[in-house]
Parts: sequence; structure tokens; C-alpha cells
Amino acid sequence: MLNNLGRAGQIHQMKLLFEEMKSNGCEISRITLSNVMLWYYKAKDMRYVARHWNLLRREGTQPSTAIYASYIDFLARSRRFTKIAVIFEEMMRRDYLPSSRLYTVFIEHLVNAGKVEDAAKILELMQHMLVFPSRVTYKFIINGFAKTGKVERMLETLEEMREYFHKPAKQFMPAVIALQKAGMVNEAAVLMEEIQPKVVEGAGSIGPRVDENDDDDATDADPVLTVWRCASTSSFLFDICAFTNALHSWNPEVEKVLEHADLDWEAPLVMGILRRMRKMDVLWSFFHWLKDKVGYKHDSSSTAVLLEKILRSKETLQKKDSLVKDLFDGLKKDGMNFSIQLFNSVIRYYVSVGEPEKGRSIFNLIGAFDLEPNRFSYALLIQGFARNLQGKEATVFLQEMQKKGFPLDNTTCAEMINCLGRARKIDQAYALYCKMLDSDLKPGHFVYKALLTVYSNAGDYGMALKLYDDMRQAGITPTQDMYEVVTRILHKTGRHVDAQQLAEGRRLLNFFDGNKKVLQERLLQVLFTFMRGVKAKKISESA
Repeated sequence: MLNNLGRAGQIHQMKLLFEEMKSNGCEISRITLSNVMLWYYKAKDMRYVARHWNLLRREGTQPSTAIYASYIDFLARSRRFTKIAVIFEEMMRRDYLPSSRLYTVFIEHLVNAGKVEDAAKILELMQHMLVFPSRVTYKFIINGFAKTGKVERMLETLEEMREYFHKPAKQFMPAVIALQKAGMVNEAAVLMEEIQPKVVEGAGSIGPRVDENDDDDATDADPVLTVWRCASTSSFLFDICAFTNALHSWNPEVEKVLEHADLDWEAPLVMGILRRMRKMDVLWSFFHWLKDKVGYKHDSSSTAVLLEKILRSKETLQKKDSLVKDLFDGLKKDGMNFSIQLFNSVIRYYVSVGEPEKGRSIFNLIGAFDLEPNRFSYALLIQGFARNLQGKEATVFLQEMQKKGFPLDNTTCAEMINCLGRARKIDQAYALYCKMLDSDLKPGHFVYKALLTVYSNAGDYGMALKLYDDMRQAGITPTQDMYEVVTRILHKTGRHVDAQQLAEGRRLLNFFDGNKKVLQERLLQVLFTFMRGVKAKKISESA
């Protein structure tokens, strides 16, 4: 009932019920306390967020990742930035990795402070740590670029958002206005059509979509939060979570029950169930039952959910490859309109597990589905082959990408420079860096780290120092993951004072040991990027 009231936005009634439970001596579990705190957070009642945080502390209850995110948001709104670093360190020491929701909190406050580029850096770091951004995350950055008039950056981020199957909603109207002000009328009209598609006559209204609540981080499902939804059913108390949990197996009896269920199989309900299913065999059967028995027309969104479950399952790579191709072939025969993002999601997975050859086999299927690869298709394969030190294959795709007129990006260039450097093709690595400058692409810290590593390993410390100075003049400070290579360069070139200053700035925060060092460095980079951005605003306001 607490969850039901919270979901309905009846926070006052939820508060009264919670107080009644306590006064009657009911045992308040960790899950109940966490749920109530999260509903206060969603209602932006930060006073009660703080009260429940203190209650959790007094009772010795271990907060969840989502609770940490809620409290850090409270601290940011209260401008208690030093405390944020302490809480963030506590999370790391307890092995609680930040969720999509916490990154979104950082990004929101950076955008509000006018530091949209810093917010974009955190977005980039999220993807390096394989944390997929939610639509809410993109909303803040896209609207931030829109309000600052950076229309090209806004369009790039919109294109990237679509790669994760997020569709623009009404909260993206600042982007439409920015396009109109920039004289890009056609682009504004296309975006407006995505935000408010024409309603098919006679289709009727099926209520709010499951994925239209912009308060939720769709990729950040907290295990202690039970979500109640009313979706395409006559019962007000229809619990989609309980319904999905009941589908723990698949057999003819289950099919009979579903056929007689009082449910309208519309997109909101289908997507809600698909996202909550855990068992791969049940999900596969349910997906095809909808298609074959109910006549449900799957699209890229529902197919993307099944794809994600397949790729994250414990099946072998060979089995996954077979399932993906069977799925695509079956949906092609049914006449589904595919999107390039479906293919890119599979390529992205194969690249992440070090199998770019399998990614290339998916890339080669794109033409058979009447589609053309986009810049992400090429970039993913270039990164995959470069990481595997397959420079020849990476170069072929890089050249093809450039012939198509697709722009370079920092991550792809950094991987390529690193690959060329390890193959001792230093001149080619530097030539790619120069090409970035000629194309007005500002190299980021990943590119500079790759170049500094290349020249340092080659023993050319003079050139490495020049690049380091260029990096500093471009306004890029050494990040934590650059510490070792930069320190070596500074000592080798006699810049001992600079090396000492860098060492002093690096004190603290050993969250992890061993093979988690790279992850630690990136998490520190997220924290420091946030702290620098919000503190800069605080200093300017004081001045």
C-alpha cells in the first residue's frame, strides 16, 4: 500500500500510513524504509529524504545504491559538496558501484551550473564503464546544449541517444526551440514529429506509456523498489511485477491462462512485462507467443529488450549468435521494420567481449535488411579491432568511415592511436591526431593519454612533453588515469616541481586494489569532474 500511494503521488497519505505503522509497533524493514525514502525523493521532498537517511544511519541499515544516489542529490541541492566526496568514498569502500541514477544526479547539477561540457564528459565516462545512460540522463545534456546555443553538439547527443533506443519526449521541447532559433526548420519539424507523433484516427488512447515517466532511470532498477503500475487492464491494483514473477515457466497451461486473461496486449503492458522478465527461455517463448498467437506487432523497442536479455544471458557466444540471427530472420519474414540501432547493439556487445570478428559478421548483415551502417556502426568496429591490435582491419573500416563522410570521434581516435603506437607506427598515430585538429575536433583526455603513452614508451620524452603542454593549453588537466605516464614524462624532462604538484593533487581515495585500478581511476575522474564543475560555480557566485 505504501508503494501504491507513492506511485500515485499521494505522498501525504503515504506519510500518514508510515507514521501509523510506526506508532502501532510494526517492524519497519530495510526494504520498507528504503522504498519510502525513494518515494520522497521522487516527490522532491528533500527534507524527508534527509530524515529517512538519518533514520537508516541510526538503525544501522545498509543503504542501497539508489538510496546513496538520493542522499547525494540532497547534498548537492543543499550545496554540501565536501560531504558528497565523503559519501562517494564510502560507497566505493563498500563495493557499491554508482548506478545510472547517480550519474544522472551529477549530470543534472553540472548542467544547472552551466557546465554542460563537464556533464558530457561524465556521459562519456559512463559508457567507458559500460553503464548505459537513461533517457533522463540525455534529457539534461541535450536541453543544456539547447539552452547554450550549441546546436551541433545537441544534435550529436540526440543521435547518440537514439542508439540506446530512447525516443525524445515532451521534455525535449527546448531542443526544438533551439533548432527553430538556429534556422534549422526542417530538423525542428522532424524532432517535433518524434515528440508528438500524429495519432492514428480511431486508435484510441491506451493511457500513459510505461516508458514515458521521465522521473525514472529506466536502466537503474533498484532491487528494493516494487513498482505498481496500472497498465491496460480494468483492475486498478494490477501489479505488473507480481504478474511477471508468476510467469516463472512456460508450458501449454501458461498459454491457456494468458489467452483467457483480461488484458489488452498494448505496447505499455508488453514493454513493462518484457523488461521485468528474467528467465531467457520464458522471455523467448512469451515474445514469440505474442507475435504468433496474439498478433502483436513487435518493433525495434520490444526487440531491443529481447536482444539485451539474449546478450546478457549465460549462453555461449555461439548460442547467442544463433539466437540473434534466428530472431532477425523470423522478424524479417514477419515484415518488421528494422532499425540500424538493433544491429549496432549486437556489434557493441561483441566488441565489449573482445570478439570484433563476430561484430563484423553482424555488420555484413545490415545491407540484407535494406539498411545502411551509420557512424556508430563503423566506430564500434574500429574500436574493437584496435583494442585487439588488429590494425589492418581497423584501418580499413576507418578509411571506409571517412569515405562515407562520417565525422571522427574522440574514443575511436584514442583507440586507433593506441593501436598504431603499440605497432610502432608513431607517425601514423600523430597524423591521425593532426587530422582531428584539421577537422575542428577537439582532442579529449583519452586521445592525449594515448599519445603521451605512445611517445613515452618510444622514449621520445621531448615530443611527449610538447603534447602535454598542448593538452594543458587546451584547458585539459591531467586526469587520475594519466598520473603515471605524465609523472614519468615530467621527471624525465626535469620538470620535478610540476611532478610534485601533480603528486600532491593525487593524495587519497584507494577504493580498490589489483585489477580494479582502471575502474577506480574512472570513478575518481567522475567525482573530480563533478566537484570542479559545481565548485567553480560556487566560487564565481561568491565573487
